[in-house]
Amino acid sequence: MKKTIFVMAVVLIISAYTNHCDAVTYEIIDLGTWDSPSPQSSALAINNSGQIVGCGDMGYGYYAFIYENGVMTNLGLKDTSARSINNNGQIVGCRVGIPGHAFLYDNGSFTDLGTLGGSYSGAMGINDSGQVVGDSRVSIDSTHEHAFLYQNGIMTDLGTLGGTDSYALAINNSGKIVGGSHNSVGDFHAAIYEGGLWSDLGTLGGTNSQAYAINNNNWIVGTADIASGDTHAFLYKNGEMTDLGTLGESESEAFGINNNGQIVGRVRSTGYTQAFLYENDTMIGLGTLPGGAESEAWGINDNGWIVGFGRTASDETHAILWKPIPEPATLLLLGLGAVMLRRKRS
Repeated sequence: MKKTIFVMAVVLIISAYTNHCDAVTYEIIDLGTWDSPSPQSSALAINNSGQIVGCGDMGYGYYAFIYENGVMTNLGLKDTSARSINNNGQIVGCRVGIPGHAFLYDNGSFTDLGTLGGSYSGAMGINDSGQVVGDSRVSIDSTHEHAFLYQNGIMTDLGTLGGTDSYALAINNSGKIVGGSHNSVGDFHAAIYEGGLWSDLGTLGGTNSQAYAINNNNWIVGTADIASGDTHAFLYKNGEMTDLGTLGESESEAFGINNNGQIVGRVRSTGYTQAFLYENDTMIGLGTLPGGAESEAWGINDNGWIVGFGRTASDETHAILWKPIPEPATLLLLGLGAVMLRRKRS
């Protein structure tokens, strides 16, 4: 049975500053949690209508949720996490734990997507055509997993870069799939799947890499090792992988990108993480909830709305929405428009 609750959002206004002292102002909205002995929630994806999905602890198990119009709604299936939502409101995710199967949630009902023969599968991405990608164990006796594409009721094994495992994390509206795979020597590399083949995207000079998201311009983001072994967020476009930096911390990871090229993720050092936004060749920190010490950003829509999660002052994990506030010039134009409209009506 689905359970719907109303959440009182806590709103904090912040200004995030770049090294060049340009200010970008956001509302940080705490999306709340369910009433639970160990309240926790995480937002993992957002579509262009502002529908947000993720998972939360209800005290007797984790439940996938959708958040819209100020309401967090439990989708009704225990031990699930919602990982992606398309612009038609279709949601994909996975059951938590082994065994567990990938699912599609559409018009109030769940569809079990099955596996590639093993005991586990998880759906990680869906495009606007309803094509679903994820990973699945390949047999009951194996712990190895392969990326899959699910469409027209059929789950297809996408193979690997020549190694043991592969994972698909996102698919764009052209059907291009990104994720990662072991290669023939055992390294794990970010990769793109198109035309029936995986292509290795390389690294930033280190051993391993992983792609997390792709937009409809075929720009890819993820994380890659540098020569020192630390991991840095990257943007891959036009055949080139670019290091996005770390805001002075040890490492960074990019998890989401929209069709305007805005990128979100996290920077981290030992015992510390902070959400970031990268645009116009500049990375800025997004801050976190009042009194909290950590945050991560996992998704961004084409309106620039960002979702993720962060720690509260009481050390709980809460889902977060960062909403950009119009710049003063925009507000002035809106005000002038309102004045002109009132004058015209009078």
